[in-house]
Amino acid sequence: MLYLSGHVGVDSSWGVFGFAFQDEARQVFRNIASTLSAAGCTLKDAVVVRTYISDFRRLRIFQRRLA
Repeated sequence: MLYLSGHVGVDSSWGVFGFAFQDEARQVFRNIASTLSAAGCTLKDAVVVRTYISDFRRLRIFQRRLA
């Protein structure tokens, strides 16, 4: 079993990936996928994903990235 936490929407040089929320959400999943890959897993292996989004209006955007 593998637990991940603390993934945010910045690239490997700690720069924010774009200014649009959907770009940041895309980068979050790239970062998660990279970490999972290092452990021999993929996003398809995820069972539970807990997110914290400060602006409820952006939830749908994030859910589309999650799907």
